[in-house]
Formats: sequence, C-alpha cells, structure tokens
Amino acid sequence: MHWRGAGPMHWKELSDILAIDIYLCREGTHQSPININNALGQSRSKILTDFSPTPIRIINNGHTIHLSYDPGSYINWGNKRFELIQFHFHSPSEHLIKGKHYDMEMHLVYKTHDHQFLVIGVLMEKGKNNALIQKIWEKIPVDKNKEVYYEDYLFNVGNLLPSENNYFHYSGSLTTPPCSENVNWFISQTPIEVSIDQILFFQKFIKHNARPIQQLNNRSVLNVE
Repeated sequence: MHWRGAGPMHWKELSDILAIDIYLCREGTHQSPININNALGQSRSKILTDFSPTPIRIINNGHTIHLSYDPGSYINWGNKRFELIQFHFHSPSEHLIKGKHYDMEMHLVYKTHDHQFLVIGVLMEKGKNNALIQKIWEKIPVDKNKEVYYEDYLFNVGNLLPSENNYFHYSGSLTTPPCSENVNWFISQTPIEVSIDQILFFQKFIKHNARPIQQLNNRSVLNVE
C-alpha cells in the first residue's frame, strides 16, 4: 500500500502536520510487509477474481506510480466482495521470500464498502522485457502530482498477474500511515519478469519506496490457490 508522503523516517513529522495517528506504525502487532519463510497450511477458501479493462488514469505522486481503476473489477473472499480501486508499484519489493528482496512489487488494492482492504502483491524480478508494463511506463507523467487520463486507452491489470494462481496469505496492515491493521494480503508465489531497463526506468521517477520488514509475531501464513 502507498500514501502520498515521505518514507518512514519522516512519518512522525508528517503525522504532526496532517494529524495522522501513527501509533499502529510504531506499536502494531500485525504490521506489513513481512519476510515469508514458509506457509503453515492450506487455506480452505479460494480467491475468485473478475477483471475488466479500464481507461488509464495515472499519476506520479512522488512516492509511487499510481493508476486508478474504474468500478466493476472485484475479488470474492471470505463471503465478502472487495472492489479493485487502484494499483501501484514499489522498488525494491516490500515483501521478502525467505529473506530475498525482489526487484519490484506491484500492489492491486481492493476495498469493501465498510473499509476493509485486500491487496494482491505481485513480485517482479529481473528478466525479459514485459510488454504490458511497457505500456504503463510509456504513460508515466513527467510532472509530479498531475494525473493524466487516457480515456480511449484501455488496460486490464488482470493480464499482468502470473499464470500460476498460487499465493501466500496473511493478515496485515497498510504499509504507510496510518498503518491500519485491516488488510488481507495475498503475495504471489510466482514472480513476473521485467527487464533491467524497465526497472531502471521506474527508478528514474521513484527511488527506494519500500517500508522495512515488520515482525511476524504470532501470525500464520497460509497457501492459497
């Protein structure tokens, strides 16, 4: 998850200015991201996704490259429907797998009407050029905080997900203030590939924007297919 602010070292300063409570960021016990070493079992529930194409609405907000999503795409999980509202990118990855950072991580952010969140985290590693990512990179605005709307340019983010539908699932938080602990996280077990040039191109706009790893505490990680 992202927030239009600076990194963790500036959260206290920004919380004072914007009246944001960052207590959970400091004291929460179900914080994200985490290092995933292994899964303790298999979830009985499956995630059921439905994606529709959307016009590209893209902004460089200084913290990430953020794309808003039109209503109509959703996930059913745990008898709840989560609507896809946006997706964005981190470099390096926020989550680690067995201590390994990936080159990037994409977050698909879903929300219910009662403000519960579900986020799919897609790990991204250096490899071959990704044609779909390139279509997004070509639309990144040069100017910060200026959203650009391409009404006739449709994009389906579901086509960016790995073909293998397997995830690590755990209960966590937003990774930026107020760090609310109301997020169902699903981290792809299979990364997608992007080229080194595409990674470096993203980093021209956004430098390091990953929150440090948080303690797992007493949480369990499950496999989900």
